[in-house]
Amino acid sequence: MKKTVAVLICLLLIASLAISALAVESIQMILAADSTSVYRGDTVTFTISIPEVRCVSGMFLLEGLYDEGVFEFVEGHGHLQAAGDVVDGNNISGFSNVGYITDKLSGTFTYAEETKTSGVIFTIKMKVKADADFGKTEVAPTVALRDAAGNMTATINAVEITVVCDHQWSAWTKANGTEHSRQCSVCQETETEAHSFTEKLRDEAHLVPGTEATYYYDCAHCDMMSTETFDGSYTVGDLDGNEVVDIDDAVYLALHTMMSDVYKVDQPVDFDSNGKVDIDDAIYLVLHTMMPGSYPLER
Repeated sequence: MKKTVAVLICLLLIASLAISALAVESIQMILAADSTSVYRGDTVTFTISIPEVRCVSGMFLLEGLYDEGVFEFVEGHGHLQAAGDVVDGNNISGFSNVGYITDKLSGTFTYAEETKTSGVIFTIKMKVKADADFGKTEVAPTVALRDAAGNMTATINAVEITVVCDHQWSAWTKANGTEHSRQCSVCQETETEAHSFTEKLRDEAHLVPGTEATYYYDCAHCDMMSTETFDGSYTVGDLDGNEVVDIDDAVYLALHTMMSDVYKVDQPVDFDSNGKVDIDDAIYLVLHTMMPGSYPLER
């Protein structure tokens, strides 16, 4: 009797080990996206991968995959063996019923007990809707797997996608004394930055010896203008700034008439008072250095 019980126990242990050998262990599936920062209208490709695993007849179901206010389903494909393939006398099929079915993505597959698979098993393409909200959204499927013995344990990660705006900016406008701003006409986002002032522009109307004058600074991006008041005194005819009026100033003025962007002057130089600045003013300045009484510079 004891021997019979021992044999039965051994048989039960062997049977349980055999069943365990056929059971599928917990599967960690991996969800990935080809882009996690997208614009409205973009298409995003998601892939679902699994490690090497021995599968039996089962069902694949992805529920709650995405926010339907952000994405719309384009297509889905399975990457298992094609239906009708035969391995070791067992019929092996890939995914079937792949598509948008009652708000769920699903697929079924059948494997021989000794068949293993790994890598990407499913590809899903989604399009970002034209009116999708900007910001972060989570693509977070829940997975249900079934085999011949019942439920198979499976987990899968979530992927965070950010919908960003392809900004259509307005022109910069003055915000305050230190910043200018612009606004996107699509998402109404406002961007601010500090003024970028150009080179000082001297107000020649204030350039009178012994008085104050003003520098004006124009912002390169908006209509902001800043001012700086300074001592407007200067020596008439001293164009090179060495505090002496000589032939070098006449040469400087001649160069100014040809290359005013390089040889700049910061005082009125229409010395012959004909209403324009030209080489005649440089000649006048030369004559002044030789005969200051006959060719005065003061006005």
